[in-house]
Amino acid sequence: MIHKDNYQHINLEYIYDIADGEDDFVTEIVNNCLDAIGPNLKKLSAAIADGDEQTTIFLAHKLNGSFKFIGCNEAGDIAALIEEKMKNNAPVSAALTLNNDLCERYKGIERELVLFLNELKA
Repeated sequence: MIHKDNYQHINLEYIYDIADGEDDFVTEIVNNCLDAIGPNLKKLSAAIADGDEQTTIFLAHKLNGSFKFIGCNEAGDIAALIEEKMKNNAPVSAALTLNNDLCERYKGIERELVLFLNELKA
């Protein structure tokens, strides 16, 4: 049974809507996001630390879409802001600060995605 009160970061209604209410498709979406977001966040952190602007822009753009695909609009907006700042030659420290916030938010998002999968199986 799904307890909607447990979810502050992910939008369950949005996920179910894009999956046409099918639990198997919901599971696939959530697993794909878990497989992609965490590793891409690590790559983004490395790109920022290395001063690799093009990779930072690419990964921030990619993460924006991934987060918004599961209804995590605030996290997506942070990723979009990283992309925008790097395109506008902002100091790397600005992207680093935003990335740290994004990584912290992802901890809650990841926890909720795993909980959601476990509730779907129950």
